[in-house]
Amino acid sequence: MGPDKIVVQPLSEKQYKETFVSFVARLSSDYFSYDVKEMTKPAIETFIGMYNKKNKPLDLLSIGAGLGDREEIIMDLVPIRSMYIIEPNTEHMALLKTRFKTHKTENIELFYDSREFNSHFEIDEDFSLKQFDSIFISHSLYHQMYDFSGSLKRILKFIRPQGVITIIHQGNETNSTTVKLWNRVHSKYNIEWIHGGCPILSHGLTDIEIAQFFESQGLTVRRDVLEFPVYVDPLYDNPTELYRYLTFLLQFDVTALDNEVREWIVKEFDSIANKDNCRIPHLIPMADSFINVYIN
Repeated sequence: MGPDKIVVQPLSEKQYKETFVSFVARLSSDYFSYDVKEMTKPAIETFIGMYNKKNKPLDLLSIGAGLGDREEIIMDLVPIRSMYIIEPNTEHMALLKTRFKTHKTENIELFYDSREFNSHFEIDEDFSLKQFDSIFISHSLYHQMYDFSGSLKRILKFIRPQGVITIIHQGNETNSTTVKLWNRVHSKYNIEWIHGGCPILSHGLTDIEIAQFFESQGLTVRRDVLEFPVYVDPLYDNPTELYRYLTFLLQFDVTALDNEVREWIVKEFDSIANKDNCRIPHLIPMADSFINVYIN
């Protein structure tokens, strides 16, 4: 007899935005402060190296720009000629455009594309370039749940010779609570997704899988990992925030589950946080992995 089945629906854009806020709120505490600028530094160093190599401003493709915070930092610190920005979440895209309107971008050609990137994606015909010096992908490959290899292979179409693809992604089972909890839930239950028009995200996709794919294409890959602790005690003071946090990690609404299933998920999260240990703080492991793919 196989695992019990639970039927879930992927998050709406509004749910994703709300739960993402809860997730980000926990990244900074007295025990670790997640500084976006600092955590983007490896990508910036890569792009500056590319600029020094070419000796001219870069054409950059950003896949899944989110709120544009890292792209804004890159534009401040790296000479950029053009940036093609892909962001399918309409709420994020609206905020991103507002952000860049107030930013000094008059010398940078910006193009916004709200389509989802997939294995059939093409650059909009209204944009003059079809290939780029560098491609930047920050925490957005989770969207490629059903055609992971096809989408990654498609990325290679848009990078110029001697270019570099820079990816920021979560870690893996050894250092990421997101992956640990995702794997435990998917091992315990047979997850059936209801397709309601919303994208299904896989928080089970690891940095190792991404690096191995590009290596299988005969490319040189460098992967550096920064592990950091996340302080979760405040979640236990507010069940609503705890459920929002778990909802973001699992990408389906935890509050819509049966009590028994929800309680099991909370218990598994508690075990990762070592909640039975009465000593405070309770910290969970997280990691950002920086993957550079070098094109021949």
